[in-house]
Amino acid sequence: MRRFTVLLEGIVADPGQRVVALPVLTPGDRATGLPARDPAAPAGPIVQFAREETEQSIAQRFARQAAAHPRRIAVREEGREWTYEALDRAANRVAATLAPEVGGPGARIALLLDHDANMIAGILGALKVGGAYVPLDPGHPAGWLSHIVADCQADAVLTNTRNRSLALKLAPGRKVLGVEENLNAASEDAWVRAASPDDPAYLLYTSGSTGRPKGVLQNHRNVLHFIRAYAANLHLSADDRLTLLSSYSVDAAVMDIFGALLNGATLCPIDIREAGLAGLRDRVRRDGVTVYHSTPTVFRHLIEALAEETLSPYLRLVVLGGEEVRREDVESGRRHTPGRCLFVNGYGPTESTVTLQHFVDRATPNERASVPLGRPVEDTEVLLLGPRGEPGQICGEIAIRSRHVALGYWRRPDLTRASFLADPEGGDRRIYRTGDIGRLLADGRIEFAGRRDAQVKIRGFRIELGEIEATLARHPEVREAAVAAHGRPPGERRLVAYWVARAEPAPDEGNLRRFLRESLPEAMVPAAFVRLAALPLTPSGKIDRRALPDPGEDPSERRCVFLPPRDALEARLALLWQDVLGTGPVGREDHFFDLGGHSLLAARLFAEIEKTFGLRLPLATLFGAPTVAQLAGVLRDRGTSAAWSSLVPLQPGGRRRPFFGVHGHSGEVLFYRDLSRRLGPDQPFFALQAQGSGGEPPHRAIEPMASHYLDEIRTVQPRGPYRIGGYCLGAIVAFEMAQQLRARGEEVELLALFVGHDSRARGPSGPIQRLGSRVSFHLSQAWSRSGRDRRAYLLRRGRDAWRDLARSTRSLLWRLAYTLLNRVPRLPSGLPWNVEEMNLHAARRYAPRLYPGRMTVFLSGEMPPGFFLDPKRDLDGLEARE
Repeated sequence: MRRFTVLLEGIVADPGQRVVALPVLTPGDRATGLPARDPAAPAGPIVQFAREETEQSIAQRFARQAAAHPRRIAVREEGREWTYEALDRAANRVAATLAPEVGGPGARIALLLDHDANMIAGILGALKVGGAYVPLDPGHPAGWLSHIVADCQADAVLTNTRNRSLALKLAPGRKVLGVEENLNAASEDAWVRAASPDDPAYLLYTSGSTGRPKGVLQNHRNVLHFIRAYAANLHLSADDRLTLLSSYSVDAAVMDIFGALLNGATLCPIDIREAGLAGLRDRVRRDGVTVYHSTPTVFRHLIEALAEETLSPYLRLVVLGGEEVRREDVESGRRHTPGRCLFVNGYGPTESTVTLQHFVDRATPNERASVPLGRPVEDTEVLLLGPRGEPGQICGEIAIRSRHVALGYWRRPDLTRASFLADPEGGDRRIYRTGDIGRLLADGRIEFAGRRDAQVKIRGFRIELGEIEATLARHPEVREAAVAAHGRPPGERRLVAYWVARAEPAPDEGNLRRFLRESLPEAMVPAAFVRLAALPLTPSGKIDRRALPDPGEDPSERRCVFLPPRDALEARLALLWQDVLGTGPVGREDHFFDLGGHSLLAARLFAEIEKTFGLRLPLATLFGAPTVAQLAGVLRDRGTSAAWSSLVPLQPGGRRRPFFGVHGHSGEVLFYRDLSRRLGPDQPFFALQAQGSGGEPPHRAIEPMASHYLDEIRTVQPRGPYRIGGYCLGAIVAFEMAQQLRARGEEVELLALFVGHDSRARGPSGPIQRLGSRVSFHLSQAWSRSGRDRRAYLLRRGRDAWRDLARSTRSLLWRLAYTLLNRVPRLPSGLPWNVEEMNLHAARRYAPRLYPGRMTVFLSGEMPPGFFLDPKRDLDGLEARE
């Protein structure tokens, strides 16, 4: 009755206000605040992380973890592991190199590194010298990155060999340091320069409405506070293994990196752009991940790719955030996770990192279409503000009151004043206005109800629509533009650009897309473009965004020519594209990537193709067949002919002589994608993938493999001079291809042999010695633990050993089978061939001859600790003499 009275008094006081703005809560409600504990959350923290320990630097907290757990695994990458001791030494070497080049606390150190352990060492090294790290994602456009480097006034740029040339272009006149040289040469003595808890720890750049990114500055105390709350709420322990899927340039990565490394747990960085959904699934299982964290979109695609499988038996937490989490995400996730697994919806802008969390267990009712954001974390209060900034609303703008919000926006005092407010009740707390709209539920949780402005989140990236509009409006042939987010397909949001042409002829969609990609990250390039005669306006003269048409209503508006499918196969494929892309009718010449396709949607599309047509195709097929008509042609060939093209056009256009790259041991060629892009649009680049992935007989020897690939490349380039190369096993195949070309009188202009690093230890060489060394190591690890931890360690390692034994047995059986098949004149079709084992078997039997020409060897510049360069591994026996 008291709340009803408050409601009536509000109506009388202002009859014209919106219903959602009417007051409902009593003063007692406001004083009570929101409950801070979720009944479905884990029982309590295991990690020792006292409140007093937030009064230090991040580097000091990590140094204590490294000293307490030197032999625990800190970072687990594909095929390699870094202990806390090794990671700490690597970070010390980075710090020793940075120290002479940067100033005191707060010096900005830009990091241009890949998604791997070197990046982690770079972050820790920057923090050890008291600097604030500024992450730069190499996948973002150079214009975006150069603005950040200039705006942050970086004291130094730390990069790797792969990105060094880009770093030099981004930071002319600034000191550019190489992380590999640091890890191999600098001192590894303990290094922690004193930093105050109030000193800046990092500077993260987010999308800005003015057309340029804005930097969010955060200090050590606040980061440690949020990590402490994160660890307590998620019940983290040193036995946990956490994924790192987000780019390190976004705040979600902060929780993964420091949530693991400041609590003695293991961090598992996985680059989805390289690994794909299958690689992500395999790593989650193989690494025994216990805490999975991603955007709902990534998790949704991962679950769809699982069929009836369980993601991982070790999984106990699935943390989703960055976008709206829908009821279907939890329901489908429950079918593929262990019964004890909890789902966590996390909410927190970059300016506050972790603010609200909601836990869902098997008993939690899931009645609402979207999963609530939950309740505030420790020392954080959430207010719902009305139109005039008054608190105590049932539905209003989410404002965060805490002493731990960000310091503000770097060199943007105007934006800082507008968003970070002094607490009217006094004290050291401040209020940050998020612009998000929240709704208070009856049980005290908060539900997301939209945005106050035109800021949206797409696949975990916070995006200002105004920035895209401003960029598109700068196109010389565009008069005006508007951008909106549409929820098609259901559960996913996609950007749609609406534009008005200045004159005829108007630019096509491809032209607009290329223009935007020159200055915006891929996540900010709209999935669809709709041309309008004029943008709809409200009576006040503003753009009426609600009147913008659905992009699926008239596909002819966004495609110059619509060509319908010609037969039943193309029609079925077009329907699959339509469902996966969430667009209107798809024509036979429509390009998958131009319709908004990306790697996750590609994986989903190929899973649907396998279900519908019973054919498993490699994702690389989309490079050569990106249209419905082309993909239908691939399906026809696969269904009626044993011949299958190994040639994958990664970059078919350009005026230069093409380069042909041969696959590695696995037979796949997606790893060439970055190289093909870095060579530029004027350099044609074709990759050669191995036979056998679809059941066709693989090659048993290097010579016929090389001959087959030469037949393939002649379909593109009938005569020389040729440019060919290969990585690992591909180097051997390319070597043989060059031999055969020279024997036929053809000129080989370039024979490029790419050599990586070797992870084989320099210690025991024989299998018995290696087995004894491993047993001794794990026994010492087990006896260093006590009670339940010791039993759990031995059980886990026993399971790992059993899996290794099964894998070795399968490998041995395949080798035996190949030895027997060598006596068979022709291999049978339709078998589940292990292409990698077949390739390795062929390489072992290859007897190279002296090559009468020049070969160019490219050595890997990245050398993690425990790895070493061994060209003989891949090039043993390959000799050349001009």
